[in-house]
Amino acid sequence: MIIQIYYPKRNFSGFDIPFSGRITEREYDEKGKFLQFHYNIPSIEHYEKVSTVEFQKGTSNEEIFHHIVSSHNIGNHPSTISERIRSGELNTEHSSFSSGDIIQIGGCFYISNGMNFELLPTEFSHSLQPN
Repeated sequence: MIIQIYYPKRNFSGFDIPFSGRITEREYDEKGKFLQFHYNIPSIEHYEKVSTVEFQKGTSNEEIFHHIVSSHNIGNHPSTISERIRSGELNTEHSSFSSGDIIQIGGCFYISNGMNFELLPTEFSHSLQPN
């Protein structure tokens, strides 16, 4: 079973999704000066896939959540993601799993709210292209 992990793209924050239902986008001018916030309906378009992890079929969602949070905060994943950010391969701003990040299990997307995971509505993945 293949699990995908997504972090918000650069200039986006998923932190408020569990509270407000919106993803926050920061807008900057060409010189890098902050202009304003935009509050968008969250979509997979606002996220960057940072890793793929394989689990045995039948692994529970709770086991997957626990493993992803642990492995994406300590160990090789944060270092690998940091390197991929520095090289320009990834368009995200952080390298360890946190509130507002997404785990895809099958066709379902779950967002971390800092304490547990909430299932996102199917509209979240409307722009996802099949593999």
